[in-house]
Amino acid sequence: MIRLLAVVLTTALAALACASEPEPVPEPVEEVVVVVEPEPEPVEEVVVVEVAPPPPPVRVALPKTASPMPLVGVLGASALGLAGVVRVSRRRLLRRD
Repeated sequence: MIRLLAVVLTTALAALACASEPEPVPEPVEEVVVVVEPEPEPVEEVVVVEVAPPPPPVRVALPKTASPMPLVGVLGASALGLAGVVRVSRRRLLRRD
């Protein structure tokens, strides 16, 4: 409590001491305002180049190099596979009887 009273008294005395001294009046200062305009940024020029469309592609006939041999090979392999399936299924059916 005594500390609080000491702080209040010190603050009051400091306020009185500051209030008793007259504050000097500052002299008016003329303010100079300088307006600086920014330099315009350089503008890049855009060059537009028109390109002619490419000519339409020319159709070229492909050479006739294909033969029916791959089809014959596929038919032969599928025939062998079908024969194997028939043989295995026939043996299973006969064993069940």
